[in-house]
Amino acid sequence: MRGLLLDAPSLERAGHPVFEVVPGVMAVILQRARSRGEVSTNRISSRIARLPVDLFRHEMILTQDVVPDSVLAEIVDQIFLPLVRG
Repeated sequence: MRGLLLDAPSLERAGHPVFEVVPGVMAVILQRARSRGEVSTNRISSRIARLPVDLFRHEMILTQDVVPDSVLAEIVDQIFLPLVRG
């Protein structure tokens, strides 16, 4: 997930619609996590699944700068994973 967030700005500039394909990518990521027993996808709404990318996009818009790795780690490890793991 961090890799997707890290590459998003450069992929967008190259003409790849990253934010349009995110729902499908997140579905695959969450399905794989479910198969490993890490999350229960039954409890995850589409809004929750979009949360990491929405927070990343929010950070990009507010700072108008590259989002640091530490912020990506915080979004994933401190916000998203605790939410989906329950």
